[in-house]
Amino acid sequence: MVQDGPRGIQQLMTPAEEVVDDPASYGIDWEVAEDPVLMNHLLQENVQDWEDHNPFSTGPASLSEVTCELPDCPLSADQILLLDAQLDTRVDMQSRNMHIHRLVWLEAMSLCRAIYEGL
Repeated sequence: MVQDGPRGIQQLMTPAEEVVDDPASYGIDWEVAEDPVLMNHLLQENVQDWEDHNPFSTGPASLSEVTCELPDCPLSADQILLLDAQLDTRVDMQSRNMHIHRLVWLEAMSLCRAIYEGL
């Protein structure tokens, strides 16, 4: 607001729609791509980003791998099926409303406690 006045906020709230004629080449700085000095520097400093030194590669040859361990669940497979069935009868599991999602979590916690305690 200091720089643009109160009209500057409107620009942040509703960004301008930009028409892109050729989405495949959008964002490519052709002047840099045609400059051998800049491209050599880019290739030397970012070797991991280029496949066989191809500046127009569609992506890296291999993606990073993130290994995630399964969470430690105190419920058995049968108890999880019971939980799912009970939740399905008590709350609307298909709803996209965030208030309903909160109710699903609250109800699931209550059911988990009851299942875990054997009630």
